[in-house]
Amino acid sequence: MFVSDGAGAIRILRERGFSDAAFVLDWNHAVDHLRTCAVAAFGEGAKADDWFERHTDRLWQGRCDLVIRQIARHSRRLGAPPKSAPDNDPRRVLANNLGYFRANRAGIDYPAFRKNGWPLGSGIVESAIKQLGKRVKGAEKHWTSAGAEQTLQVVAKLISDDHSWEHFWERCPMADAA
Repeated sequence: MFVSDGAGAIRILRERGFSDAAFVLDWNHAVDHLRTCAVAAFGEGAKADDWFERHTDRLWQGRCDLVIRQIARHSRRLGAPPKSAPDNDPRRVLANNLGYFRANRAGIDYPAFRKNGWPLGSGIVESAIKQLGKRVKGAEKHWTSAGAEQTLQVVAKLISDDHSWEHFWERCPMADAA
C-alpha cells in the first residue's frame, strides 16, 4: 500500500518504484482540495459550505466520479484560466484541482480502503519520517551517505511495531559477543 498526498513528484515516485502497490490518496489532503474547489466555485459562505459538505460525503461514499464531474462543471462554468492568472484565481484553482482529482483517481476508493482496514491518512508515515529525521539531522551531525543509510535502518527497526528490533538482534552475530 502507498499512501500519499497526491503531489505530482510523489505520484511519479509511486508510479516508477511502487507501481504494484495499492494507492490511497490521503483523506485529509483530498478534503482540503475539495474545500479549495468549493471556495473557488462559490466564494466563502453558505453555498460553498453546502457544496463542500455534500461532496465530502460523496467522496466518503466512493462517488468520486460524480465529484470529479462536478468540479469539471464548475471549471467549465468559470472558463479556462488565462495564462497570466495567478495561482489563487478561481479558474486556475478549479482547473488545477480537476487535474489533481483526475490524476489521483485510483487512490480515491475510500469505501474499499475502509473495508480492507487500510489507513486513509499519511500521518503515520509523516510521523515516522519526523522521528527518523531527528536522528540524522540536527546540530553536530555529519554523515556519509552510507552512515546515514545504516543509521536510518537501525532507527526504523527500533521504532517499528513489527518486532524488527528484536529480530535484528536475534540474527546479529555481534549479539553473542556482548
